Amino acid sequence: MSAVEAICPVEIPRAGFTFAPAMKAGPWVFASGHMAADYAVGIDPAVLAATRDLRSGARQEAEAAHIFRRLSGLLAECGADFSNIVRLDQYYPDWRAVPHYHRARHKAFKGTQGVPASTSILQDALLYPDASLHVEMLAHTRAGGEAIEVLRPDGLPVSSHMGFAPIVRVGDMLFLSGQMAEKDNDGIAPEARVPSTHHWKGSAIRLETDYIIRNKLKPALEAGGATLADVVKAQAYLSDPNDIPAFHDVWSQWFGDAAAALTVVPCATPGFNVIEASIEINIVAMRTDRNAERREIAVDDVSPVFASSAAAVRAGDLLMISGLIACDEGGLIPAARPDPRQPHFGSTAKAQMRHILDQAEALCAAAGARLDNVVRIQQFQTDLREFPQTVETWRERLGDRPLPISAVGVPGPLPVKDATIQLDLWVYIPPAGVEQRTRRD
Repeated sequence: MSAVEAICPVEIPRAGFTFAPAMKAGPWVFASGHMAADYAVGIDPAVLAATRDLRSGARQEAEAAHIFRRLSGLLAECGADFSNIVRLDQYYPDWRAVPHYHRARHKAFKGTQGVPASTSILQDALLYPDASLHVEMLAHTRAGGEAIEVLRPDGLPVSSHMGFAPIVRVGDMLFLSGQMAEKDNDGIAPEARVPSTHHWKGSAIRLETDYIIRNKLKPALEAGGATLADVVKAQAYLSDPNDIPAFHDVWSQWFGDAAAALTVVPCATPGFNVIEASIEINIVAMRTDRNAERREIAVDDVSPVFASSAAAVRAGDLLMISGLIACDEGGLIPAARPDPRQPHFGSTAKAQMRHILDQAEALCAAAGARLDNVVRIQQFQTDLREFPQTVETWRERLGDRPLPISAVGVPGPLPVKDATIQLDLWVYIPPAGVEQRTRRD
C-alpha cells in the first residue's frame, strides 16, 4: 500500500515534465497550481469559447468553475469532496477577477460547512498569461474519523460576500485564513494606522504586524485551543519589500524562542482586499497538548533566511520548510551571481535551484523525510521566464516523478537581494517502508 500518490498526473508537452494536479499523502490531499488550463495550449479553449463575448458571462467565473470541476474530480479520486477542504490559497493578477471567482466558489461549496480557511493575494503574473486566477487546495479525508470544524470566534468577522472560515480545525491541526490589520470590515484599524496628520508616529508595517498578531492570530489560536508557541508555519505577504526588516523585528519580538517555519513573499501594490493594507499573514498551528509531535529541524549547513524562524518544523506527519533562497551570509550565493564577463555561460536560475534543493534534502534527512515525498511546491519567482530551468533542476533531482508544482510571478526584490527564486515546500513523512507511486487515469 502506498501512502504518497500522484493523482491523475498529466504531461505538460512544451514544459517537458509531468504535473501532479493532486497528491494524496496519508489523510491529506494537496492540489497545487490550478488554473483553467487544458495543459496543452494554455487556457482551455472551451472556457474561451463559452465566454467569447459579453453576453456569455464573465470569463473569470468560467475559469473558476473549470478549476472547481477539476478539483471535484481529484477529490473524488481520493474518496473526498468539498466538505473535506480545509484551506484555499488564491492568487490574482487583477483584483477585478475576485468577485467573479467568489460567485463560483460559493456555488462549489453549497451544501458544505462553507468556504474553508482562505488567503487571497494580488500578484504580478501567473504561468499562463491569459489566466485570471490561480488556486491551491489542501484537504483532509478524515480517514481516522477526525472532525473538520469551522471556528468563528468573536473579533474575526468575515464579510458575507466572501464567507470563508476564519479557522478550520482538523485533529491536532489549525488552519487560519490570511489576516490583515482590519477592524470590523471597515479598513485598517485606527490603532494600526499612522495618523494622517503625521509623517511619522510609528510605522504602518510595525503597527499592522503587531495588530495582526495581537488582535487576530493570538485570539484565533486561543479559540482553537492553541497558542503562538504552537504555530508551525506562517506565510507573510508584504506589498513593499522594504518593509521586511521592520516586519521581522516585530515578528521576532512576539515569537521569541518559539520559532515557526516562515516564508515572506512580496506581492503587488496594492496586494490585498483592504487597499491600504501593508501585510497579510496566514498560519498553521498544531496543538501539542495532545501528544502530537512538533520538532524544529536544524542543520548546520542550512541557515533560515530569517534568524528568528526555524529552518523547518516537523508537525506530525508533515514537514513544513521555511522559504528557501540560495543565500549565505554574504547574500546570494557566488555560484548564482551573474558574471558580466561571461553572461551567456551558466544558468543563475539552475545554480539557485541546486543550492535550494541541496538545503531541502538536508532538512528532509534531518527530519526523517525524503524530498521525493514533497506534496506541495510553491515557487515565488521574480522572473517566470526561469520556470523551465527550475523544472529541469527538479528533474535532475527527482527524475520523472510527477511534480505538485506551482509558480507565481512576484515583484522584486525577494528578501535576499538579487535572488530571483524562493521555494516554499511541504513534505509528507509516511510510515516506514512506504514508497511513492502514481495513480493514472
